[in-house]
Amino acid sequence: MINKNSILFLSAALIITGLFSGCDKQLEVIEVIPPQYDSAEAFKEGLAAVEINDKFGFIDKKGNVVIPIEYELASNFSEGIVRVYKNDKTEYFDNKGNYIFSSEYIGASDFSEGFAIVAKDWDYGYIDKTGKLAIPIKFDYAAEFIEGLAIVGKSGKFGYIDKTGAVVIPYEYDDVSDFNDGLAAVKKDGKYGFIDKTGSVIVPFEYDSADDFSEGLSAVRKDNKYGFIDKTGKVVIPLIYNGVGNFSEGLAGFDIENKKVGFIDKNGDVVIQPEYDGGWRFNDGLSKVMKNKKYGFIDKSGAVAVPLEYMPAWEYSEGYAMASNGFFWGFIDKKGEVAADFKYAAADDFSEGMAAVCTGGENGFKWGYITIE
Repeated sequence: MINKNSILFLSAALIITGLFSGCDKQLEVIEVIPPQYDSAEAFKEGLAAVEINDKFGFIDKKGNVVIPIEYELASNFSEGIVRVYKNDKTEYFDNKGNYIFSSEYIGASDFSEGFAIVAKDWDYGYIDKTGKLAIPIKFDYAAEFIEGLAIVGKSGKFGYIDKTGAVVIPYEYDDVSDFNDGLAAVKKDGKYGFIDKTGSVIVPFEYDSADDFSEGLSAVRKDNKYGFIDKTGKVVIPLIYNGVGNFSEGLAGFDIENKKVGFIDKNGDVVIQPEYDGGWRFNDGLSKVMKNKKYGFIDKSGAVAVPLEYMPAWEYSEGYAMASNGFFWGFIDKKGEVAADFKYAAADDFSEGMAAVCTGGENGFKWGYITIE
């Protein structure tokens, strides 16, 4: 499938996450849920998946067990429903911990736009939120519904169905992507173009690769050079780059000659000169950058907002970024001030006001949760 990762650009490391303004008051790190889990996921819709002795369940923000820690696998919440697996059976719960239904199918996905993918004998179909089979199991491949349509496959070719299960775009493509803002990148006869939801070709099949549109532009490649087209297919930034990232907050990363990353605007003008070994998309005015294996953040003028001294750093999430001093993990705020000391063996991004952190002790490495106030 087409690589739609617009976060990382031209770097050997993949490290991810968003930010908000810091504050001047003295911050306090509060251990909300003590370290006790073998693994712990981010909170989503008020609950988080945790693991003890190879079994999974869900806790609330006070550490109360809402869904018993007894399942072999657990997903994250999606559309108010979570999926767990035990004894060859998939069960679904709501975010209050109420049991909804069990699925007879071994393979089952999370819900998207009211449907979940299910599998039987290597064929795929869809159930609705009552567990009823809504679209028959008859596809060789099936993806989640996005913008009202889902990718399906038959005999090595791909098309799209609507929510009644009707094939609205025939099985004729070798590679496809989800619809994004009404258009989807598809591959036919070795080249990529774009179609709309009726299947009409909007951008001709002439590119060696094509990314989803972001801020009205798509990064495309031809003859090993990258540039950008608009939704009519017009080339608005020439295909002259060795590599590009997708546009975010009006800027996109690029590499033109020296294998260094800089940033251009939508006119193709260089706003930040190429000097970094890696650059990520701008988010809330800042971009994570890397130079000489050290990470920091720059603003949209190119000024260094957070010094490049971390090994590594993740992007901001809810105002804080995970960062490492090379030995332990902590959190920094948007000004680069240390918000949580570098003392954790591992950590996860802030989500819904809390972050999972891992510490070592007599019982080995255990996960708990902190907040910063």
